[in-house]
Amino acid sequence: MIVSLKELRLNHSALEKLPDSVGSLENLERLSLISCESLTVIPDTVGNLKLLKELLIKGSAITELPNSIGNLSYLKSLFVGGKNISKLPDSFRGLSSAVKLDIADTSITRLPSYTGELTLLEKIEIRNCISLEYLPESTGSLFALTYMNIYNAGITELPDSFGMLENLITLRLNQCRKLHKLPSSMGNLKSLHHLYMKETAVKELPESFGMLTSLQHLSDLSNLEGLRDLNLTNCVMLVDIPGLEYLKSLRTLYMSNCSKCASAAKKSLSKVYLKNLKNLSMPGSIIPDWLSQDTVTFSSHKSLDITGVILMDGFKIKVTTRNPPYVKGVELKKAGIFLVYENDDDYDGNEESLNESQQTVSQRLAKFFSSLEENEGVIRQNDSSHEIKEVLQVQIKEQKHQPSRWRRCHQICRCI
Repeated sequence: MIVSLKELRLNHSALEKLPDSVGSLENLERLSLISCESLTVIPDTVGNLKLLKELLIKGSAITELPNSIGNLSYLKSLFVGGKNISKLPDSFRGLSSAVKLDIADTSITRLPSYTGELTLLEKIEIRNCISLEYLPESTGSLFALTYMNIYNAGITELPDSFGMLENLITLRLNQCRKLHKLPSSMGNLKSLHHLYMKETAVKELPESFGMLTSLQHLSDLSNLEGLRDLNLTNCVMLVDIPGLEYLKSLRTLYMSNCSKCASAAKKSLSKVYLKNLKNLSMPGSIIPDWLSQDTVTFSSHKSLDITGVILMDGFKIKVTTRNPPYVKGVELKKAGIFLVYENDDDYDGNEESLNESQQTVSQRLAKFFSSLEENEGVIRQNDSSHEIKEVLQVQIKEQKHQPSRWRRCHQICRCI
């Protein structure tokens, strides 16, 4: 009768040794040895369990897994845990049918270089493996992978091949406190819907980040205090940018075609926030009426020195289109220009009671975005099928030679 056994659970037992005879359970499909704290050795005969589909091993006294584990060609799910386990056996590559790999609370420093040979893997979870230093370059060969969760690990960066994971839907990197860099290939993750990076050391995002066109949920970015550039262009599915208001070092924010998260983002565009930005691209349908849509002729102010971009009297400024467009899918439809001279945007006090002509440009822009949000809210209420595809761009050129005295040129464009 015991030969026909399909499931054997010995969880939380005082078992010290698993008998060699366990290998004779030729019909066994599931073996669970969770929290067997006295268990020290897993016998090689485990490799005889040819029909085994799920193997769960966790115990603080276990130091290694048997090499015969690679014979489990039908194994679908493997869970390994134990503080004294420092590596996976070389035969690991034999788990050709594995779809789920779960590693927790181990001393493993690296995954085998041939991990990418497990081409059927769909889910990887690595939790509380603080000694884990990196993922192998072969990780990019896991084309079936849809879910990866690396929690509280010691990795510092992801391999360059990471962008090859074209079917990856969810990526969790929470509390990987040594992780300081994301690969430039990140933008190739065309199926990525969810990205979570709470409590990491990442300070900047790759330029390709805006290519994540399927991204729907982004983790709190408030820990990226040093982030200067955020490019979310064409992230059309993204619904929110939590923590955006805390990015005090941000100088460039591109959100062209990000209509779903525009409303949430606009709430962060205060006067102080806008004053720090150099470049801003935001979905919208109109531009401020105080911007000139014609060619602007520059004339110097006698009381103000030009110390940044040098312009001669009579210099003409005009916005023109580019063919092909600078950003794929974004075409310039309407533009406006407003020149800001030094000291014009220095006032930090409350300006809400002032006339618009007396307000700083940052205050005007903050008011404009606030009204834009209200107007778009009315549009959405009147026509739920209407989708705003225009893009509002603000480009701010700041002089470099004297940071304390500066001049800016605002260029606002509407694109579709």
